[in-house]
Amino acid sequence: MIDSKKNAPIVQDFRWLLVIIANKVISMAMIWESARKWRSLLCWLALPFLLSSCATVIIGTKARIWVDGRVEEPVTIVTSAGEYRDVTLPTMVQVKRRHLGGQHISISSEHYAFSDIVLQRNVSVCGALCALFTGWSLIPDLLTNAISDPAQNSFYITPAASQQKADSVHRADSLRQLASEQARRKWRQPPSRLRRHELRGSIGFGSSQADHDTQKLINDYEQRFGVGAGGDCNDFFGASYASAGLEYHYRLNRHWDVGAVVNWGTSREGYSGYEGPYIKENGWESPTYVYLGNELGRAFVVGPSVRYTWRETADSHCYSRLLLGGLRQHLSYSIDMYPFRNDGDEDSVPIYSGSTSKVKWRMAYQVTLAGASFGSEALRFYGELGFGCLGVVRLGMSLHL
Repeated sequence: MIDSKKNAPIVQDFRWLLVIIANKVISMAMIWESARKWRSLLCWLALPFLLSSCATVIIGTKARIWVDGRVEEPVTIVTSAGEYRDVTLPTMVQVKRRHLGGQHISISSEHYAFSDIVLQRNVSVCGALCALFTGWSLIPDLLTNAISDPAQNSFYITPAASQQKADSVHRADSLRQLASEQARRKWRQPPSRLRRHELRGSIGFGSSQADHDTQKLINDYEQRFGVGAGGDCNDFFGASYASAGLEYHYRLNRHWDVGAVVNWGTSREGYSGYEGPYIKENGWESPTYVYLGNELGRAFVVGPSVRYTWRETADSHCYSRLLLGGLRQHLSYSIDMYPFRNDGDEDSVPIYSGSTSKVKWRMAYQVTLAGASFGSEALRFYGELGFGCLGVVRLGMSLHL
């Protein structure tokens, strides 16, 4: 039983502000004194750790709620932080800050039924100040929801009905609430059947591991012949590759998958440039020669892939993955020189032609920082963000068997 006389309503004040400011002043003084004496790099490296206080550390992961009411008998209160049996009102209980908005506090007694207390949340003053003074502390505060406080921390309750009447009057509401809660739990839980085989098809965009050698070849021809990107309608992203791939993954358990990836990529760009001496004719200055160049890059990737699932529900899947394999890259560049003609036409036969073609092999890698798929248990759409041989952004569909 909780002694209600020792618990008082929570009053918001500025004591936490004084704690934060004192912490920062002391930490800065320690760093300044250490740096003045030793002038060591380690003193500056200690700065993030000495200033890493955050709302999670200062105010904790639980919030206090004051409950009072016109009830003469002991009640049982159930919150997200625990169960309080046979307590007399007024009393103080604790709730978890995580998922604070919409959280229910259930109250019951031997002879009476009560409506649930539904909590709403506001931004915590202490959490906002911590984020202002120490920006990086916002990350753990978001994970623990320490930046939130209950919008109301004091409640006065009255019985909704006697227990006998409540059994019949509120039975329909209770059944609807139970069905809704079961639906929410089912949505949050992973699918009951673990589909172990997964087939994927996807396309990728953005800078990739193959861009470096492609751009190096392009720069070499730009310096030698003074050509620049021509902007032809069949160009693809310049030095960056557009790719398409197929994947297979086998799920070992709820968290770990192993599989293989095959991916093809292409990069194509047209280039043009002019060379003097410039000839003045009919009031116009025209170059003597025109250069037309074409770059074509092809990349083929194959390798094993390991994936870790860090959240899964019935219709969503969030994960990260690592791929290590081989990359075969075929690079080619051709350039032709034509006499320049004022009528806009060009001779069909170039007076000079040159080309370069080479094949390179290297180890390929792809780090997917975050991937997510949405849909049914059998068919889903997915997207990935990462870096390496498959590009920055990947979009595709997956089939689960």
